[in-house]
Amino acid sequence: MSAPMIIAATCGDPGGIGPEVAAKSVEAAAPDTRILLIGEARYLGRAGTLPAMPVAGSVDEALDALVSSGAVLLDVSTPGDAPLGAPSAEGGAASIAYLEAALSIVSSGKAHALVTAPISKQAIALAGYAWPGHTEFLGEKTGGIPVMMLAARALRFSLVTTHAPIRRVPELVTTDGIVRTGTVTCEALRRYFGVKRPRLAVMGLNPHASDAGRFGDEEARIIEPAVKELAGLGWDASGPVAPDTAPFRMLRGDFDAALAMYHEQAALPVKTLAFDEGINVTLGLPIIRTSPDHGTAYDIAGRGAASPASMTAAVRAAAAMSRAARMACP
Repeated sequence: MSAPMIIAATCGDPGGIGPEVAAKSVEAAAPDTRILLIGEARYLGRAGTLPAMPVAGSVDEALDALVSSGAVLLDVSTPGDAPLGAPSAEGGAASIAYLEAALSIVSSGKAHALVTAPISKQAIALAGYAWPGHTEFLGEKTGGIPVMMLAARALRFSLVTTHAPIRRVPELVTTDGIVRTGTVTCEALRRYFGVKRPRLAVMGLNPHASDAGRFGDEEARIIEPAVKELAGLGWDASGPVAPDTAPFRMLRGDFDAALAMYHEQAALPVKTLAFDEGINVTLGLPIIRTSPDHGTAYDIAGRGAASPASMTAAVRAAAAMSRAARMACP
């Protein structure tokens, strides 16, 4: 039997549902997965979700305990007391402290992958940090240029642009950006998802992929040249594919992933198909990182009502990606 996958999972903003969904995901982990939960016992206990597992005060102590336990809490001490149900400077500082500890563990090879529970951009700003969120933090700290993939079941969408106003999307979509996103996506499909010859759909920007120029010229000017360049690099890329048919065609098995030109092209089908199971996979980093595709949900924090389905899916995806990467290594 191969060695288990060790997943470093942060508890996210302690004022939100992060500690709850992180703790609940521990109970649903696969037998060949060990979870190093990174947070604080006082916050897990406050939410009534502290599972029965060892609590360690150092990384080495936590790793030793994982030998005989399926999960261990690395108790990271942070100052102050983050209130439940609202963003706070204390919650933002704790979020970053957990993330820094987890990234150090994964980057050093002591864990195979990173899973991050939800944090709050407002809380991080209140704590004095400039990062908008996880992705920007991880990109800066690892030197990677992140690509966001939203996934659920058979759907995988990599985003050419992310959180941008719709009016700015046409100027942000570039041929170079599409080629880079497509290349990162295809390389990840090979390494982490076991797809030997990835089939990539490059979605159009306009309705019906502009219908031969009737609804815009971005397909002809920007997207078609990118598809040709991707093909020239040896990738099996098709497009521009009409945005309204790409999700169905992926479910039918025509494609292994699609490039979405903007956020809602990806988020709408993922959340419609599997609202509670969708995940975010950050490609383009030197580490494996996944997260649930939902926020802090301050309105239900501490009630025990939060569904762990997305966090559990993120943990399972991180473990599967880690196993695939291990098999891909010579």
